[in-house]
Amino acid sequence: MSWATHPAVVKGNFAFDKVQRLPGNIGYEKFRLFAYPYLAAATASSATDFVANTDALIIDLRDNGGGDPATRRPGDPATQRPSDPAMVA
Repeated sequence: MSWATHPAVVKGNFAFDKVQRLPGNIGYEKFRLFAYPYLAAATASSATDFVANTDALIIDLRDNGGGDPATRRPGDPATQRPSDPAMVA
């Protein structure tokens, strides 16, 4: 799938609906889909940079319909599956 054929997704900031700092230095990100990382990388990076120095982070996936599995960060222990090579001793 090419995002060029889905201009609403591009114009909709790759479904990053809200990125903010809440009281108490808590970061909050809400996004509705996992877009192709090579297209949405700059948007995702900017969102992450904005909340990088918070004491906690809420990632709101309640309305997320899924998307490209490559979007998950393979090196992040929170997203690894036991069968991933990095997890096998």
